[in-house]
Amino acid sequence: MDDIDIETFEDEHNGQGGKSPSPSANDEWSVSPAAGNAEGARRKKFKLIVAGITLVLISFIFLALQLTVKAGKARVPEIPSPDPDVPEIVNPDFVEPDHEATEPPVKTEPPVKTEPPVITSAPTASPVATSAPTHRVVEAGHYNDYLWGELPTYVQEAAKVLGYDKRTWNKDLKVEASTMLWIDMTAEMQDAATVFGYDAESWDTYVSEVMKPGMYDQYYWEELEPRIQEAASVLGYDEWMWDAGENPVTIFWLWEELDSEVHLAANKLGYDSISWNANMAKWTKPGVFEQFKWELLPPRVQDSASALGYTQYMWDEGEDHWPLLWSQLDASAKSDAAVLGYDDESWNAEVYKTTDHKKYNTYYWHELPIEIQEACLVLGYTEESWNADDETEITVKAWSNLDQEHRVAARKLGYDRETWY
Repeated sequence: MDDIDIETFEDEHNGQGGKSPSPSANDEWSVSPAAGNAEGARRKKFKLIVAGITLVLISFIFLALQLTVKAGKARVPEIPSPDPDVPEIVNPDFVEPDHEATEPPVKTEPPVKTEPPVITSAPTASPVATSAPTHRVVEAGHYNDYLWGELPTYVQEAAKVLGYDKRTWNKDLKVEASTMLWIDMTAEMQDAATVFGYDAESWDTYVSEVMKPGMYDQYYWEELEPRIQEAASVLGYDEWMWDAGENPVTIFWLWEELDSEVHLAANKLGYDSISWNANMAKWTKPGVFEQFKWELLPPRVQDSASALGYTQYMWDEGEDHWPLLWSQLDASAKSDAAVLGYDDESWNAEVYKTTDHKKYNTYYWHELPIEIQEACLVLGYTEESWNADDETEITVKAWSNLDQEHRVAARKLGYDRETWY
């Protein structure tokens, strides 16, 4: 029944061109109500099947069209890679199309050129430049007579850069910058110096005036800056020696005999090679080396002492060794004596102190050193009276009756109150 032709079925039951006869109970072509209902259900089912198939086909067609459109939009023609073995033929008139440009480019405005910002004030990073003028407005040394509290704030800040504080400024103590040449200063320190009115030339002139030998001698140890105390310690000073005005043995060494560490320490106290050696000579007094043990003596002093007859034992034990007067010394011995700080007068004074009063009793006049001959003349002797061992009108006097000149002459011959008569 599912394969029945609907049109055939209708023709067979309706006749040709006429109406369907009314059904009757006696007519053999009449259909029962149950059969008619079954036939309508089959027709309805058939139509639903046809409609479903049609809908599915339309859906597939629509989906295919959508995929085709999307694939067409996404597909980009692939340019094959050139074969390295085949030479490329270039057409000068060919313009390669832009495959990537799917939309026309958006025109943008060119960037607007902006002017750099104008600096209207000094940067705030530098403590000097925040409020201080950027050019010299005072003369060098303008603030020298100001107390710390009288200085403008920006000048105080500049002073701090140079190493000053309230105490060092008010006491006019020297700081590290005071002994530095312009070229040795940092850029920040140079800027600070300009606040005080200095430039390179005037600053170096100031330093040369400040850096003088003995520039710290007026200060007590506790008043010295730590860096100066450290430099003085390198030279051999301690607080007691400094305050008492005593000198360590290093002071008596020549500049050439000192190492670089001592040179640097001496520089901080205002000395260079010329001023150091000049002051060393000034400090070298007769007997100054006797306070030091042999091993502490500068090498040149040891050599000169040895040439004059000293040994380390004699020196350390303090034994006197003055055999000859200045006039009896040759040029080399006089030079050695000078190294130890002696000249003719100071040398002879040491010899006189160690001379026995009987030393020259056996000497003839011509054998006497020139200094002793001069002393004998003061006492009234002549060559004849001395050789004859005669007394003079002065030598017969008591010690208490001798004037100062006669006593000095007598001491040169080794006499004192006890040994005179």
